[in-house]
Amino acid sequence: MITTTFEENNITLDNCVAIALDNTNANMGAHNSLRTHITAANPSVYVSGCVCHILHNAGLHGRSEEHTSELQSHVRI
Repeated sequence: MITTTFEENNITLDNCVAIALDNTNANMGAHNSLRTHITAANPSVYVSGCVCHILHNAGLHGRSEEHTSELQSHVRI
């Protein structure tokens, strides 16, 4: 796991302020995920899901005209 690799190389998470991860359960899940390990080591780290996947899912599942217009107002395509 990445936290083990950090520890083996004497890299601490004390100076980590943010991390962006793919939205899989292994990365973002509530139990035993990379997010939970990182925030256990440094609770102040801001963890963000992958913006590209979030926008893709919003476009895929929000196909109504109302949602599409709202999405386009937030993102320049």
